[in-house]
Amino acid sequence: NDAVSEIIDGQQRIATLSLLALAAVSLLEETATVQPDNGERAQDIRSAYLSTKDPLSLHHRSKLTLNRADDDFYQHTLVQLRQPQAPSRLPESNAQLWKAFQFFKAQLKEKFPNPDQGGPLALFIQSVVGSRLFFLRIPVEDDLAAYTVFETFNARGVELTASDLLKNYLMLLVAPLGKADLDQVLSQWERIVKAVTPKNLPEFLRHYLNSTRKPYVRQERLFRTMRESVKSPEQVFELLDALEASSIWYQALTDETDALWSASQDAQHAVSALRLFGVKQYRPLILAVARKLTDGKVVNVELAHVLRYCALISFRYNIIADKNTNDLEKVYNDVAADVHEGRLTRAPDIREALRKAAVSDEEFREAFSRKNMPAYGKGKRLVRYLLCKLERQLGNSTITDDSLGVTVEHILPENLTAEWEASFTPEQHERYASRIGNYTLLTPSQNRDVGQQGIPAKSAVYSQSGFRMSERLGEVSEWEPRSVEVRQKEMAGWAATVWAF
Repeated sequence: NDAVSEIIDGQQRIATLSLLALAAVSLLEETATVQPDNGERAQDIRSAYLSTKDPLSLHHRSKLTLNRADDDFYQHTLVQLRQPQAPSRLPESNAQLWKAFQFFKAQLKEKFPNPDQGGPLALFIQSVVGSRLFFLRIPVEDDLAAYTVFETFNARGVELTASDLLKNYLMLLVAPLGKADLDQVLSQWERIVKAVTPKNLPEFLRHYLNSTRKPYVRQERLFRTMRESVKSPEQVFELLDALEASSIWYQALTDETDALWSASQDAQHAVSALRLFGVKQYRPLILAVARKLTDGKVVNVELAHVLRYCALISFRYNIIADKNTNDLEKVYNDVAADVHEGRLTRAPDIREALRKAAVSDEEFREAFSRKNMPAYGKGKRLVRYLLCKLERQLGNSTITDDSLGVTVEHILPENLTAEWEASFTPEQHERYASRIGNYTLLTPSQNRDVGQQGIPAKSAVYSQSGFRMSERLGEVSEWEPRSVEVRQKEMAGWAATVWAF
């Protein structure tokens, strides 16, 4: 059968298996002078899995074609079992292929060290490559149909993304222009992937797309939508240029210490908070603002303000009110598209456009008054952030969100002791120990001193703590469920001012 099929998913698996088979062929051919049957075994493996031999040139024609970056090395060096002239100077992807081939050959030689083990070696390859592996082959007419199959797989938990499919589609459009342009596409794509990391690439592509249009696109329609808007080589290069520019900002959103934020402490603090909150819905908006309202790679006042708005909204909406994130994502998408189209050009206008996603003060205070926020793991950092913000609101200007020497103190201890059982039943302890109203701030040494003591002993330490919120507890003589509720309601009032939109 002379029909040629393009592999949309599984390229790496097929290429790796071919390297294993080539390593076996190399080992068998090297031992053919000692064990003549090994030469025949090598030829059988080649014809079954790897290549056919041209009767005129005696050149092996591979059954497998790799991508443009690797195919020349694969065909003319690996398939022909030639030694590279300068292995240390090979391009990275070629070098990885060569290292994999050498690795397989070394492992097979260790497993089958004697020439007379050619039979077991050939049987091993036949068993691994030919008998024990199962491939699901689904012929489709085009890559769009292939992506439809991917969607079905994704719904069943198979981790497949549109990223490689999009990359192949872009290269397909540029292919008629020649190798130089294809190399440019490949190198630019690799820079983008390096900036955002392979793991984050699908999400970055969707966030970029949602920074340019509405209604917003879900992950499963990413490739379809990209394909509809990119249909020529010129549009391919325009897209890649835009993606590369956005990738720099996108990567910086994952690291508040990135040099990009060094010019704006406000932007740096907002990025740090957004990372702490674990939210990403805002990113399309930031990509749009960075693209349209900044000068290249410079953080300006407009962007810093918008980042702060996003942090405020995220704290009120995601952290405290715990509302539907899909609705919030749509709002960010709408505003991002308006920025992209030039309808919003100033931070105050963006703030007003975002107001529909802002939780009202009344709803925020009510949600805050009831919020349970366990202070362990990542939650401990979040509680500490929240308390430090409130402490500043009370007038302690020396404290910052990342102050050293500040710990979270449970007024009602995490573990219920006999002394505290007089005020809290086990069921009440479970409900109130992680309420915001049950937390305050102490230094590490103060926290150790109070331990699990009763409220009279703790109040004496609180009054001398140096923290405004703790000093307010200095006269408290009893601590019960009602005490937690009253204090948390008071804290909700402070919070509405701290996180005012």
